Amino acid sequence: NNNNREKHIKKLNKIESLLEEDPEYKLIVECNSLLIEVSNEISKIHKFIRDHYAIKFPELESLVLNALDYARVVKRIANETNVTAINLSDILPQATIMVVTVTASNTIGKKLTDEQINRVIEGCDEALELEQIRHQILTYIESRMSFIAPNVSAIVGSSIAAQLIGAAGGLVTLSRMPASNVQLLGIRKKNMAGFANNSMMHSGFMRDCDLVNLCPPNLRIRTCRLISTKCTLAARIDSYHESIDGEQGRKLRAEIEKKIEKWQEPPPPKMIKPLTAPDDKPRKKRGGRRFRKLKEKYAMTELRKYANRIGFGITEETFRDTGKGLGMLGSTGKLRLLVSNNKISKATTKRYKHLNNNNNNNFYYKTKKIKTITKIN
Repeated sequence: NNNNREKHIKKLNKIESLLEEDPEYKLIVECNSLLIEVSNEISKIHKFIRDHYAIKFPELESLVLNALDYARVVKRIANETNVTAINLSDILPQATIMVVTVTASNTIGKKLTDEQINRVIEGCDEALELEQIRHQILTYIESRMSFIAPNVSAIVGSSIAAQLIGAAGGLVTLSRMPASNVQLLGIRKKNMAGFANNSMMHSGFMRDCDLVNLCPPNLRIRTCRLISTKCTLAARIDSYHESIDGEQGRKLRAEIEKKIEKWQEPPPPKMIKPLTAPDDKPRKKRGGRRFRKLKEKYAMTELRKYANRIGFGITEETFRDTGKGLGMLGSTGKLRLLVSNNKISKATTKRYKHLNNNNNNNFYYKTKKIKTITKIN
């Protein structure tokens, strides 16, 4: 196993070195690193805008968390005090717009000077321009995904594959990542400002995949987990530069689709078991001493028999204030009843006789002995 592992590592390093020598691959790797740099620059500009615009509207920072949406909203509002007159429907959802307008009417912020607002708007323009550049780089990487990662592209599409490779820092790095980390690539925080949040937790770029969007809401997180697992396998295939036509990726996608269909199948109906046919054949009744004794043990007593009977035209007596009837127990004038004579076997009678004789002999011997002792005395 260790030898095979070493062979695989050597092969992977060799493929990585061959890929690194390819000029097109070099360009794509540089584009990926450039994407990361652009994202870092956008976050720095967002911090600059946030710090300077907090004088005017400090609450906006907690209401709009996305850096680019924040820049667009700041550019649109600028130094206006009446936010209700500004249209933000193309930037934010309706629930967030309502919260922003209500908060803006009660804000503790002050108006900015012309110089300050100009610097903030310049920062917004720069952030939006960098976003356009980032989009162009991402479009180029998407167009070359069939060359770099054909199997990953076959599962999630070229755009999501490019985003995954860009966020991971290369195809080989993506292939070495566990599936749980691949699922979290590109995760973004959402603030619904007190409203219900139906967005999927613990899912980044995977939530934009068509397979996830076609699933019912209760299966989306499960589907994201499955897709990230298959993407990790596909990335390892692509890192070894095998299955260049993307056939393995298409097979993995077919497996995902089959599993999703199976999850959506209704559970099988419960089979109602028919009752067994009644057995009306006469059964053999057990006989013998043991069965007879058992029958006598659980047989109804004479007391219970009289309690269950009611005389015709005679009022039934009750036991105190309980309301329980005594049946024919009180009608006879006595509550104690004679026990019926049960038949006793011959062997039992013989045994009892033998015991009685022995007892009588012992008694006679003892009395005779006592009489002789008294005579001597």
